[in-house]
Amino acid sequence: MNGLDRPIIIAGAGISGLSAALCLTRAGFDVHLIERAGTFDEVGAGLQLSPNASRILITLGLDRLLDHLVGKPQSLMVRNAHSGRVLIDMPFGAEAVRRWGAPMWVAHRADLQAALLTLVRQETRLRLSPGREVSAVTEMATSVSAVLRGGPQDEDVSTPLFLAADGLWSTLRSPMEGGAPPRFAGRSAYRATVPVDGVPAPLRRNATGLWLGHRAHLVHYPLRGGTLVNIVAIISDDHPEESWAAQADTNDVQQRFADFAPPARELLALAPEWKRWPLYIRPPLRRWPGTRLLPIGDAAHPMVPFLAQGASMAIEDAWVLTSCLSEEPDINNALARFKRERTARVTRVQAEAIRNGHVFHLGGIAALARDMALSALGPKGLAARYDWLYGFQA
Repeated sequence: MNGLDRPIIIAGAGISGLSAALCLTRAGFDVHLIERAGTFDEVGAGLQLSPNASRILITLGLDRLLDHLVGKPQSLMVRNAHSGRVLIDMPFGAEAVRRWGAPMWVAHRADLQAALLTLVRQETRLRLSPGREVSAVTEMATSVSAVLRGGPQDEDVSTPLFLAADGLWSTLRSPMEGGAPPRFAGRSAYRATVPVDGVPAPLRRNATGLWLGHRAHLVHYPLRGGTLVNIVAIISDDHPEESWAAQADTNDVQQRFADFAPPARELLALAPEWKRWPLYIRPPLRRWPGTRLLPIGDAAHPMVPFLAQGASMAIEDAWVLTSCLSEEPDINNALARFKRERTARVTRVQAEAIRNGHVFHLGGIAALARDMALSALGPKGLAARYDWLYGFQA
């Protein structure tokens, strides 16, 4: 098929790698999925899956496994963080399905990974190799070879297509395009989950909440059937933590958001502990490598979370790549088409996410103008601004 006479190798079994493995095997391709970790434990908490991604997951049958676990917020409620005033309340729920053809989901990252892994393991065309590390990668015109270390003995492998799904800090992307390493984005995110029982009554509504403040903003939404609330509190920051997902001081979090409205402060006070994640950015690939080593997901186009599209873009990558390989008789033409179709979209998504980060954190007169513009735009106007993103048919 397409000159793919040996299994496609995927390095990395996060959401990007698992999505690609499931799409490809379902389309009849043989896949060898390699994961450095010996177990499939996902770090993190909540993520948002907008209609452009949930549509794909439903097509793949993930709704059967996730329906009782995903949240289905009925709206996006945007507030001024300091006054608590609602600026706009954009409907999701049935309106999202009507307008964009699929629901808005919010999910625990571990639940999505577990569901993907369950379906991937059912595919007879898949070989799964946990606890193995890819090394000694050699790129040639029509194949890629590598050595797998970490098992009972080293294993030499070769493939006509190698997918690097090893995330933001990809060790496989750099040799391909010689770009700069990830740089700190000037933002840090505090993350926590809390039981819904203690959440202030005004915030118990089945909605995604977004509070816009000066040099800080807050996002929250329900998880796991509404039993938990995921909280992401993001600050403008000049000094990133040296460690990834470091434990944060609860008093420090509350102090940084002390000027937020009372319901927001009450929500933040519920968290018994916080993890602090420095946010990094890396330009998306504009000149994709001409070899058979292809980065996907965050390895190709990492996203800051201000448009909530990191997981969704990885899922889109998997679907579009599979379509290209299935529909093009020549693998080189298929890869050229994939790069052509994805470059403009992921570049725009990344740019819009960065722009949102600036707009969210405005202060003074600029924040007043932002709030007035949002209120004037209204729910229908805001929904129209997302048609290009959520209505995308991958």
